Amino acid sequence: MIRRGGTTRGTDELFVATARDAALSQFGAQLRYMRGRTSRGTLQDMVGHSRRVGIMEAALFSSFLSSQLRVHSAGGADREQRIRTELAALEQLLQSVPAA
Repeated sequence: MIRRGGTTRGTDELFVATARDAALSQFGAQLRYMRGRTSRGTLQDMVGHSRRVGIMEAALFSSFLSSQLRVHSAGGADREQRIRTELAALEQLLQSVPAA
């Protein structure tokens, strides 16, 4: 999840580019609508199958993952560990939400 391929990074860049360019606002809206489709399975695995992950949760999780890469892109030897620490905190939070 932390080591993502060039295609995923390219997708993240596309999200950012469409958000910044007013001429791409319609396209950006369509992209945001699809946000989270590939992250949904990962999030579902994290919370377990006692509750179903919704579309909005998956989109927020996808945004969270993208933000982690942007925030920590400055580098540093402990970058991967910092991301893992934040993911562990998120996972602990997710596990505390009761099943519906």
